[in-house]
Amino acid sequence: MSEKSEFVAMCKKYGLNPVLLKNVFGLWIRGYNNVEISDKTRINKNTVNKYVLKLKQFSDEDIQLLIYY
Repeated sequence: MSEKSEFVAMCKKYGLNPVLLKNVFGLWIRGYNNVEISDKTRINKNTVNKYVLKLKQFSDEDIQLLIYY
């Protein structure tokens, strides 16, 4: 399975959109808070909250895949 396929499968496992996940993760890992992420990406604040909560549940392997992809 390619890295892209693995990434998409991981997103489905958590019920997340791959594009939104990359956007939220990219800012979250840089230290932005949820409101700042919402403002910068124009993603609904509740959606950002959901994605950050899910990110905190990711396994180390899932985080590595997210960073790699």
